[in-house]
Amino acid sequence: MKKIKHFNKRLGCFSELEVIEIEDNVYELVFSDPFDYRYNTGTIIKTRINSDGFYEIIDFRKSNRVTYRFFAALDQNLKDLEIFIEEFHKHGGKFQVDFGGIISVTVPKDFPYDIDKVIKEFAIKVTKI
Repeated sequence: MKKIKHFNKRLGCFSELEVIEIEDNVYELVFSDPFDYRYNTGTIIKTRINSDGFYEIIDFRKSNRVTYRFFAALDQNLKDLEIFIEEFHKHGGKFQVDFGGIISVTVPKDFPYDIDKVIKEFAIKVTKI
């Protein structure tokens, strides 16, 4: 894993992206960005280094994964979701929590469960973003 310094033109801010290098200037994102929905776990990006030494993304490549985002209700105990988190990981998915309540769930396109149905069936207190 590697961290690259990146300037997000859309949001006008600098950040570090955790990535896995696939080839020269081509990386796979390790985490989803809670503010810019183009930056999802598993997304492949092609970059170049600008004159200031920051990485610029010049191409987003489609991923074989799907990311869902939710706001957790204040009374939703995230510890209660451990069984679901284990299931996500078992099937190649990832569960990420930012700022204590923004949840990103990234799963392969062939994930065996309907996320919306699971949320309803188990009364998980979240709002889809």
